Amino acid sequence: MTFESSIAFVFAFAVVVAIPGPGVMAVVSNAMAKGAKSGWLTVCGIIVGDFMYLSLAVFGMGFIASLMGETFYIIKIVGGIYLVYMGI
Repeated sequence: MTFESSIAFVFAFAVVVAIPGPGVMAVVSNAMAKGAKSGWLTVCGIIVGDFMYLSLAVFGMGFIASLMGETFYIIKIVGGIYLVYMGI
């Protein structure tokens, strides 16, 4: 992994962690029901889970891309065209 891709990964991870979602509700409900310590433990668990999920997604897709070569590039282009079609 190059330095630039590491920075991109850290940035993507920070965005995922910062976006409110169901995890925020879990933290708030645990903190209100069981106290601040439980809320902080929930935050730590969510961060570890997000990190594992993103790591597996990034490295797994990189592995698949290296195995498939040119076919993966074609699939990526077709997927992009499909997303543009769905947006229109």
